[in-house]
Amino acid sequence: MELYFIRHGETDYNKENRLQGGLDTKLNDIGKEQALKASEEIVDLDIDVIISSPQRRAVDTAEIIASKINKEIVIDENLRERSFGALQGMLFSDIFDRHPQFFEIIKSESESRIEGIESLLEIENRVVNVIDSLKEKYKREKVLLVSHGATARIFHKVINNNKNYSDVEVNNCQIVKFDI
Repeated sequence: MELYFIRHGETDYNKENRLQGGLDTKLNDIGKEQALKASEEIVDLDIDVIISSPQRRAVDTAEIIASKINKEIVIDENLRERSFGALQGMLFSDIFDRHPQFFEIIKSESESRIEGIESLLEIENRVVNVIDSLKEKYKREKVLLVSHGATARIFHKVINNNKNYSDVEVNNCQIVKFDI
């Protein structure tokens, strides 16, 4: 299996430096342009199946790509973005005022949480479920996953045995290839 991953296009929350997490935000005009541009690269990959997070920004991105390569979209709940609990929708500057160690806390492997943030272990379990399912269902196919930034970091961590969750940054509509 060839596995490609793309993070959704830009949203107004990305532009405003707001934490989206589990919120169901949509692409802005720049995000739509990013997805269209990415779809032009994806045409050459000869993708067999597109699997998307159920969140609107990912589905919007997947739909733009699917229309260009004429593929159906499969929705997988396990590809949803990390929940950041009560902090979702807040400006990062306000989050740092309340929790100056925010980045250290969310990168921690410990189960300690602030305001209902989904743990790294919970996300990792979801990602492992996705990978196991892909290996079973799509052994010989080329698969495109459309998802989110935190999910991308966990894919890197699991597939590449990357110990540090924060070592990876995936930009809006950046395409990453994983070898499984």
